[in-house]
Amino acid sequence: MIRFSLRIPADLHERVTAQATADRRSLNSEILHPRIPVTASDAPVLNGSAETDVRREA
Repeated sequence: MIRFSLRIPADLHERVTAQATADRRSLNSEILHPRIPVTASDAPVLNGSAETDVRREA
């Protein structure tokens, strides 16, 4: 895994920390845990070409 620093407002940190505690997760795990399931069909089309459209049929 890659480490990086992220600056967020104190109130957002408090909310995410509280949710992590409620979910019995670490802060890192809470941030990585998706609130909404993400699928390939949700991915954006980068430039419309077949090579970069991750939603295309295999």
